[in-house]
Amino acid sequence: MANNAKRFRIGLIILGLAGAAGAAYLVGRNITQPNSPGQTIPVVNGSGGETNTGAPSAQEDGEEVDGLKITLSDGGAQPEEVASLPVKPGEPLTLEEINNILLRLPPLQSEPDDRQAFKLPDEILPPPRTGETISEVFPLPPEATPPEVAEGPLEVLRYSPEGEVPIAPFVNVTFNQPMVPLSTLEQLSNEESPVKIEPVIPGTWRWLGTKTLNFQYDSELIDRMPMATEYTVTVPAGTTSQTGGELAETVEFTFRTP
Repeated sequence: MANNAKRFRIGLIILGLAGAAGAAYLVGRNITQPNSPGQTIPVVNGSGGETNTGAPSAQEDGEEVDGLKITLSDGGAQPEEVASLPVKPGEPLTLEEINNILLRLPPLQSEPDDRQAFKLPDEILPPPRTGETISEVFPLPPEATPPEVAEGPLEVLRYSPEGEVPIAPFVNVTFNQPMVPLSTLEQLSNEESPVKIEPVIPGTWRWLGTKTLNFQYDSELIDRMPMATEYTVTVPAGTTSQTGGELAETVEFTFRTP
């Protein structure tokens, strides 16, 4: 009887040791074998693809294998909801209340040099003037003295250009007496010119005032007289002025452009 109980206990111990050894073998095989589906841990990165961390793939032979999946992504601060605080309506302070608050403040201490007299400059400079001051009666007297007109025969005071010139922009002839009445520029442009120029070229004669006659070459391309030309300008004798003066002799001058 006692021997049978002893054998039974020994059998139980042997079976327990055998079961423990088998369980340890199975656990070790599942950890070390790459094809063990029980310990597969795939890691999923932020772009949606799986990253292998040394463990076998989570899917083999088209079969989904249950396991632990970890998803990695960039973290970000979560916005906090800010609740607006209620504003309590108030009333403005009265003048009496404001004065009571100011009376609580200590008196303002003044320093000896807080008040100073305004420093004026020793000499006040006058404002700068942009030009020379001319004393003149304004408005002018109603009876203005007319300009003096030279009496006697008509003369040509000056003319230009003359001789060899590098460029001739225009031709000018000035007389000593008024040649046309004082009028508008449009009316003066219609006056016939007493001066002749050769060779004949298209141009415009205009009076600059009543004594100076100006000629300019008409061209849309250049603003000067044509080059490589010798010009002769003639004021014929017998030319008369507005005051009755008469030119005694013909005045003629020439100029050449290179």
